[in-house]
Amino acid sequence: MVIFEHAVVDRFLHDKIDEEHDIESRNVALGFGKAASFLMAGYLMIQVIGITMDDDWKYLGTRWGLWYLIEMIGFVGLPAVVYAIGVRERNIEMIQKASLWTVIGIVLNRLNISLVAFNWQLPLDQRYFPSWMEIMTTVFIITIGVVMFKFIATRMPILHAHPDYPDDH
Repeated sequence: MVIFEHAVVDRFLHDKIDEEHDIESRNVALGFGKAASFLMAGYLMIQVIGITMDDDWKYLGTRWGLWYLIEMIGFVGLPAVVYAIGVRERNIEMIQKASLWTVIGIVLNRLNISLVAFNWQLPLDQRYFPSWMEIMTTVFIITIGVVMFKFIATRMPILHAHPDYPDDH
């Protein structure tokens, strides 16, 4: 998420970032990309070990198993490889695209767990789906966070050194 947030800031507030902070944030993104690659590969290995220990290989041939494979391969394994390649080639754009891919995968996983897989045995009229008020509350909270960040980032020296205090940052 930090890499994704850096990509958004780099895209929309690039004129507010000075060269020193831009270089530092790119190095941080490379470090986080390396960590994300290792962590996602480790998570994938833990999932494989769990399937092996419980001998659940037979379930991978079902529809739910196919969905699980899409999540694990498409949104964990492949982004981990893309992170690793991006770090090796020092390609920030590749790491940023992998971070978007990862965030989409996390959202997809949470939706799968909370809405799809959690309710599969219930009749349609008993399944939970968030009301429009819950969805709008979530959108409102996210919007407030983005607006507050943009307000602070454009008015305070967090993406650049303050001109009156260049050595104190």
